[in-house]
Amino acid sequence: MTAIRPKRREGGRLCHAHPALVVALLAIAAFACPSSAVRAAELVMFEEAGCAWCRAFDREIAPAYPRTEEGRRAPLRRVDIRNAARSGVRLDKSVYVTPTFVLAENGVELGRITGYPGQDFFWGLLDELLGRLPPAPAPAARPRDAHLAPGLRPGGLLTEAAVEMPPPAAYRGGASGLWASPTGALRVERP
Repeated sequence: MTAIRPKRREGGRLCHAHPALVVALLAIAAFACPSSAVRAAELVMFEEAGCAWCRAFDREIAPAYPRTEEGRRAPLRRVDIRNAARSGVRLDKSVYVTPTFVLAENGVELGRITGYPGQDFFWGLLDELLGRLPPAPAPAARPRDAHLAPGLRPGGLLTEAAVEMPPPAAYRGGASGLWASPTGALRVERP
């Protein structure tokens, strides 16, 4: 393969680039551009500076949102209302009110909450929107916990199932009430 030598214009600027470099830059740009990247579900908050209801949301909901199940399912992304057309979300209709919360999956609007109704109503309305998403996949079994006896949590924490489960006679401990299962996990026997 023959390398293409870049031609230089006056002032020393390149006017041709190597084709492999162009392809690599286009691939990076495709992943970096929010309008072309495929995204899972997200909650897009359209806001503007000076919005009192946006500040109320920031005070009442925003600090806890990322740590909630809803926040993990649809992470919050903020967009200035003046940049709504460049948000990367295909909106059903224009956004005129701030805040407006748009639930989108793969860049397509599934529903919206117009305005901030306060923390008492926000969670219920959001749950209704999240109901439009396909069910979340069940968490995969953790193979590192597979060796634990039923009812025993990692870190040695006992569940009710472990405490109430009577030990087999062959593994009974002494007066301490502790016994070992065949896997070596300790159990507590209620007196």
